[in-house]
Amino acid sequence: MKLNVQWLKEILPAIPANNKLCDKLTSIGLEVADFKQTRSGSVIDLDITPNRADCLSVYGVARDLSAAYKKRLLKPKTDVLKLKNSADVVKAVNKLISPHYTCLQIKDINNKIKTPLTIKNRLTSCGITSINLIVDILNYVMLELGQPFHAFNEECLDGKLNVRLSKKNETINGLNDKKYILEKNTPVITDNSNIHAIAGIIGSKDSSVTTSAKNIIIECAYFTPQLIRSASKSYRVQTDSSYRFERGVDPLQHQYVLSRVMYLIKKYTTYKSVNMFNFIDKKLKAYKKNKIHFDVKQVDRILGQNISISEIKNIFKFLGFDTRSLKNQMVVNIPSYRFDIENEYDLIEEIARIIGYDEFTPQMPSSGYLNKDVKKDIDYSNKLSSSLVFRGYNEIKSYSF
Repeated sequence: MKLNVQWLKEILPAIPANNKLCDKLTSIGLEVADFKQTRSGSVIDLDITPNRADCLSVYGVARDLSAAYKKRLLKPKTDVLKLKNSADVVKAVNKLISPHYTCLQIKDINNKIKTPLTIKNRLTSCGITSINLIVDILNYVMLELGQPFHAFNEECLDGKLNVRLSKKNETINGLNDKKYILEKNTPVITDNSNIHAIAGIIGSKDSSVTTSAKNIIIECAYFTPQLIRSASKSYRVQTDSSYRFERGVDPLQHQYVLSRVMYLIKKYTTYKSVNMFNFIDKKLKAYKKNKIHFDVKQVDRILGQNISISEIKNIFKFLGFDTRSLKNQMVVNIPSYRFDIENEYDLIEEIARIIGYDEFTPQMPSSGYLNKDVKKDIDYSNKLSSSLVFRGYNEIKSYSF
């Protein structure tokens, strides 16, 4: 994932020079693959592991860095979004495909305005081509907050949207100018007549939003990762959206990310009215944060370091984990964007990577076989390594952790 450093500094101003920033990113588990200077500023290419989908955004990376530097984040500005649920946009949603599906229906929007240079340059620096104002804003918020979107030209639709599984041999004309003949049970977005998107992967050229579009529908969804992963492999197409959906996006962030979209739309263009459709599965609506009972003594036992409770709480706070004390334990509430945290060992790993493995004092493991009368002026390590090399072993030197 490409990361624009200037953009990052808007959310987390207190970050150091580029070389130190790269070192810090790698030390907390966000490996830097490349670093370049472009016309739009410095760009860092990160290798994000599959379990860290929460870091596939500028804000997600900033959140991790805020814990490492102990600095507060500045949230991107949003617009107040209080809309009644309308039934005029979507006919039905298959909850197995999308447990949370939200749409904004915007009437009489002006999409002929040129995309602001800041947005255009940041998209380009992150490898995304500028299309038009609305599409660019949606891509911008995707990179910023990690939520993919799709926009439909409502004037090209035959009736309401429908989220369902495909029938065998249905077709879609993709935005990449390829025609896809679908297998049975591919997750799709349709109207009464045609398929307008392979859900979470690619939209149809037939309903794409151009500069002349006046009435649009903006889709914001949580799609079941397994379905997106399977469809992406079947049709051999991976997009910026599918890359995020198949790893898992935050299913409970729709209100915030759409508020951010509307803030930018209001700032840069005009429209007449907005309606909203929102479907959320009962199980997801009743979502309760995963609670992990965490024995603080385990930190010292596993890491071999004495870390204060206040420092542990501070790390969790910056990462967005709510905590409360309970006798000799700490109860940690895991936010909906951290799919990878399942037990107290995962929490200990979070503590270790944020503090930094290079900050830990090396210690010999306790053993009853060590001679307590070892003479300190003799270099036993050299004698031991030489002895092993003479016996045919090879010596390597690896990273400290």
